[in-house]
Amino acid sequence: MILFAVLTCNRTYYADNCVRSILKFVNDDRCKIMVVDNCTKEDEWPDFVEGLPSYVMVHRFTDRVPSELYRAMNYVIGYCINNGIKFVNFIQDDYQYLYEDEHMINKVLSIFKKHKKVGQVQTNMIWKRKKVGGHSVKSIDGENYAILKDKLLVDTGFTRISLYKKIGLYPSSAISYDQNSAKTLGFGKDRYKNKINGEIWFGNTCRR
Repeated sequence: MILFAVLTCNRTYYADNCVRSILKFVNDDRCKIMVVDNCTKEDEWPDFVEGLPSYVMVHRFTDRVPSELYRAMNYVIGYCINNGIKFVNFIQDDYQYLYEDEHMINKVLSIFKKHKKVGQVQTNMIWKRKKVGGHSVKSIDGENYAILKDKLLVDTGFTRISLYKKIGLYPSSAISYDQNSAKTLGFGKDRYKNKINGEIWFGNTCRR
């Protein structure tokens, strides 16, 4: 079983597009869908939730905190562990599926089954950074995949829940921007002082 977890906050328009694309293009009985909301206040939100199919789960936090992204992710991870779900696909609300690949789930599960050292599979992203440590190309069941040699695992994509069983949940102080990003975005210079970047924590901890 795979849980598609859509993470959102005050972006109902994006969340709606994202969830609708999953409902339209991902048709597999092995998939569950959950929307995790960090206290959206938009007027459109109740209608969006009301219009979702009954099998789409919604969890809403009623407050805002600096670490809300990782609070939401920890909730999803806990749900997966408690319900025996082995894989989670974390999806930011501004992602959309653009076409249907009826073999996608089989491909992802096959990679995890055959390659125990693969912790995460990305089906919708490529990196353009110049220094990602290089990559190799491996053919798996007739499909070519890039194996990134030195790229940390990130906050999105199909991920093994067993990783979190080994390393634990994200730290309660984890945030989603580093200090340089905070400056670029105009946040106060001390807003993220002594905080942990959750994505970097996850990647480095898995690497160790």
